[in-house]
Amino acid sequence: MGYFRLFPDVILIEGDCKDALYSLTEGRVIQLGVTESRVLSQLRNTSIENTRSNFGQKAVDRLLQSLVKEALGTIYSEDVYSESYIPNMPFELRGYLESILIIEELSIELYPKDLYKIWTTNPKVIFQGCNSCIPAEDPVNERFLDIERLCSEIQNTEELEIKRAVLHIGDLQDHWDDIILVIERLRKAHPEIGMEIVTYLEEINDKSISFLKKIPNLRTTVCFEAETVENPSFFIQICNSLSNAGIPTTLDAIFSHQDNVNRYDSVKEFASHVGYSLRTTEIIHNSDDRVYSIDRGKSRIEKTDSDAFYTRQRYSICQYGKMAITACGKIGCCPFGIKTGSLERGIYDWLSNNEHKEGWESPKRCAGVCGHCENRFACIDCALIEQLSKKEPEFHKTICAYNPFSGIWEM
Repeated sequence: MGYFRLFPDVILIEGDCKDALYSLTEGRVIQLGVTESRVLSQLRNTSIENTRSNFGQKAVDRLLQSLVKEALGTIYSEDVYSESYIPNMPFELRGYLESILIIEELSIELYPKDLYKIWTTNPKVIFQGCNSCIPAEDPVNERFLDIERLCSEIQNTEELEIKRAVLHIGDLQDHWDDIILVIERLRKAHPEIGMEIVTYLEEINDKSISFLKKIPNLRTTVCFEAETVENPSFFIQICNSLSNAGIPTTLDAIFSHQDNVNRYDSVKEFASHVGYSLRTTEIIHNSDDRVYSIDRGKSRIEKTDSDAFYTRQRYSICQYGKMAITACGKIGCCPFGIKTGSLERGIYDWLSNNEHKEGWESPKRCAGVCGHCENRFACIDCALIEQLSKKEPEFHKTICAYNPFSGIWEM
């Protein structure tokens, strides 16, 4: 009798309707059909001959030929044990070589301003809001952070490693001294830290450019309404001024989804014209909205090697390594997500109580709809949509067209 076994670096992930094979060495994700999924499931537990008797020789042999040709497995003359793939070392180093806690990105919201009246439209989700300086909460809190308290907390993080800090500043022009103080304190505690300021296009003028230019090794992200590219003369002037000042700049286009006009291609063309990288933020109001900036189809499935696969089994790619402090002193992983800590209690209190792990260790397998999908370890994620889809699963369709319960891409 013959027996088929997948190679150790090929992992079968089951979905509610169909399955997928993850070839970790090559980083490939192979989608299986409904029948193929059932055939392979039986092949893993019984002989080729028994499987043929249930599914027919033609269907079984066609699948076997494809799997062997693609170097995903092989056929043995007897029932053999296929050892599971083990990445890196086969034991936990925790407690032996424990490293210091690393914060990949610290987001701090300062002096928020709802310049584009986003919160007046009653958004359900601000998708990729972390790219922008849209206020994290409504109503916009007028009782801003105590800057001295914030700086004191930053100084107390010297024992951590913070790789990058992003200051989301709504009102840039009226708070120069406070901004400089925060940046200086961050750099004193973490000399190698990367620094970025995110602010509105309307906050950029000759005075603010002169201010930004004086801050060494600073990146800037300029947020703007997508409609701006329809009359871009002022915008182009600002971009040229930033370039002439030597300030590395990224653009963040905010799509309001109020008029159902998809301006994504126009925005991409504008960003390319001025020579800047582009990020996006989208205001989702209901489950009928569809994101413009991320493909909802099969290209969502990314190349997934062993590192990515095992990371996505345990962690949220969207939130891992991130900490956010809002303008009213709340602490969480995402400015727009769940906040469980506060500046009053302190950063170390939030970390020592492992509250960060609620966000960091919330992979797609724990999400409402995504947890049923065979592509869950190879797909783009968004923690806010995943959290929302637990209670309102229809919102999953705003960013992904795949229905894991039917196995159909519902474009």
